[in-house]
Amino acid sequence: MRLAQAVFVIAVLGVLAYSLSFLGLLGGTRGPTTPATAEPDLVLGLGVRDVMIVVISVIVLGCSLFVILSKRYDDATQKWAFGAVGTIIGFWLKTT
Repeated sequence: MRLAQAVFVIAVLGVLAYSLSFLGLLGGTRGPTTPATAEPDLVLGLGVRDVMIVVISVIVLGCSLFVILSKRYDDATQKWAFGAVGTIIGFWLKTT
């Protein structure tokens, strides 16, 4: 139970930190770039943002499904797991 909740909290903090850095609110601004010198951040041909969305979705879904399917957790813990699954499904339905 505590491991799944810890992974969920870490994933949420990662998304928050990435969002803040993307908006330039967390320092590390890149400065102006020209089209000739601008290089996209690519990982396997995808942008870093796309990869992070998939990674965090998989981590949160994995933890949530473990909590739901293991039947070892109480109702309160299963409620946040179902909520997390619903949030991830809603996010992916909205973006497609």
